[in-house]
Amino acid sequence: MSRTTSLALLSLAAAVAAAPTPARAHGVVAQVERSDGAVAVRLRYHDGPVLAGATYVVQSPRGGDAPFAEGRTDRHGWVAFTPDVPGRWTVRIADATGHGKTVEVDVPSVATPAAAPAPPPGAAAAPTIQLSPQGGSGETAAAGTGWIGSYGFRVLAAVTAIVLAFRILLGVQRARRGKGR
Repeated sequence: MSRTTSLALLSLAAAVAAAPTPARAHGVVAQVERSDGAVAVRLRYHDGPVLAGATYVVQSPRGGDAPFAEGRTDRHGWVAFTPDVPGRWTVRIADATGHGKTVEVDVPSVATPAAAPAPPPGAAAAPTIQLSPQGGSGETAAAGTGWIGSYGFRVLAAVTAIVLAFRILLGVQRARRGKGR
């Protein structure tokens, strides 16, 4: 096998090794919190990071085509809502790669709001539920998922490996042409 062929095969192997691979399926764990009649749900991967910025859809037990609520989880992976009827509520959360879970939350009864004094004019109402990165389990949320190891990084690494392989091959060809003259 010639040196050029060996270099080409080595370059090809490096490019294949750095090429993006399909995401490995890994489990997702749900956490459900309740406070003052509100329900909060957060998903995290088994390896720790939360599904921050993932899309969610909340379906009421009443059914119907329109969701009760939809949007994106907060930066700590939480979605919170206040049920208006008892029953089994369905919360679907999924990240951009399709990892996610459907969580069913049984709401035995709906708390009727106590008559609270009206806030002064211009004052904001107090939030219904207070969520923290730690949640009720005492676990600390992972500090960002970062971009290293993400799909975009793998694509960049693969493209870089391919470009380097072509530069090596061009250098070898130029060296051969120089010797032949």
